[in-house]
Amino acid sequence: MRAIATNNKKIISILCIIAMLLCFFGVDRYGLFARAYEPKPATVNGINVNVRTSPVSGSSICKLNTGHELTIVNEANGSDGYVWYNVDFTYETNSKNGWIRSDYVRKSTETTAEVTDQKFEAKLDEQGFSESYKSYLRTLHVTHPNWSFKALHTGIKWEDAIDGQIAITSRNLIPASSVNSWKSLAPGAYDWNNNKWYEYERGWVAASEELIRYYMDPRNFLDEINIFQFQDVNEYIPGVCTLEGIQSQVNSTYLRNYANDI
Repeated sequence: MRAIATNNKKIISILCIIAMLLCFFGVDRYGLFARAYEPKPATVNGINVNVRTSPVSGSSICKLNTGHELTIVNEANGSDGYVWYNVDFTYETNSKNGWIRSDYVRKSTETTAEVTDQKFEAKLDEQGFSESYKSYLRTLHVTHPNWSFKALHTGIKWEDAIDGQIAITSRNLIPASSVNSWKSLAPGAYDWNNNKWYEYERGWVAASEELIRYYMDPRNFLDEINIFQFQDVNEYIPGVCTLEGIQSQVNSTYLRNYANDI
């Protein structure tokens, strides 16, 4: 009887340990062990991005665009070599859950609360940056505290700027080989009877309004690489705009032979 009791105690102990591990790690819907994941707020970064029932090849639940709010609740390595996020989100007033590729997701800054640089915040306010810009600029400021951001106020309303771009369908062209969701279906841009896009120039068709909106919105490019398209080249900054710096930038281009003429 002692042997049986001892064995029962061992079994109970093992079961308790397994239960503790399950509580700590959890089992996801694919039967895989995964450490408990702390939900993270994020937004979509792209146009017509598929949210799927499972990573890589799952059927599409819906398509989301830049700025759509998400909550990342898990992640997994996909067979395509990308990390995929399992996300909760709202679509057409309904709560949804699905998988989205990580390169189409922008995590909300985890450092915003840590930024206490009052001078930097004051400069953002002085320049008139809206809150939708500040979150990205704060993230850049943490990594590059010496960077300076200056707002350019055009005086043009956003919708007026968009209307000006889409008023003439031939104003913004993309390669005809682009994915269909990037192409315009506006009158004159697409032939519904023959299922063909009109080529304003050989091999070039009109861009969709959604694509134009994406590329006209600076907030989609406020990262460490793409932000340099907004660099002010009209202002000379001593110690930053140097001959050596320019030469280092053109050394791998045809301009390297002309660098000494600057």
